[in-house]
Amino acid sequence: MILLEEKYILEYIKDILSTYKESTISIKDKYHHNSSYENALSILKYGILSVKDITKLNIHDYSKVLNSFENDDFHVNGNDGISLAIMGLQDLYRDEMEYDARNKELVDFLVSDDVEARRNTFNYGNEFVTFKPITLDKIKSLDIRILRLIQEGKFTNLNELNSLIAKFNYLKELASLIETSHLNIPMREMSEEGNTYLNINSLARMPKVKIK
Repeated sequence: MILLEEKYILEYIKDILSTYKESTISIKDKYHHNSSYENALSILKYGILSVKDITKLNIHDYSKVLNSFENDDFHVNGNDGISLAIMGLQDLYRDEMEYDARNKELVDFLVSDDVEARRNTFNYGNEFVTFKPITLDKIKSLDIRILRLIQEGKFTNLNELNSLIAKFNYLKELASLIETSHLNIPMREMSEEGNTYLNINSLARMPKVKIK
């Protein structure tokens, strides 16, 4: 753990991520799946699962919300489906909303194009749902956009800064899991959409950060 004064946190995180950048190789992808940084750890262990499977495997207890997911129109994936998105589709209607999977607050998993999924445009014109678990071999990349989060963030209070620090600290855990589990899943910093790989070994060994 490294203790830093509040005024140095943003610059430190930017320096670390910039230092650990490596080659820029594009990955062919089709589907995107977003998750929180915390849930990304579970995905690297078990793959991408429906809330029903997550509950069944005792990974997390969603039993209290299963009924609401099943009956809530907003959750088009229900209990046993997994929501995905395809970016850049050209057949959306003029008034259709497009889900942007490049949310800087979330982890963006790129999923193989051979996953079977069907389109559901109830909420977004580019949303798809698959009803089979997405295994780890179908995950082609784990993308983050923390540098864009820093660039566009205001950080006017301590809660916002601590949220950023938590995301950054999760990178160490994600990288360690990729390394120890020998996963063939690269991690990319995609704030500039430059297909930039991050050094997994360096991330796994970096100290976590805390405000002094």
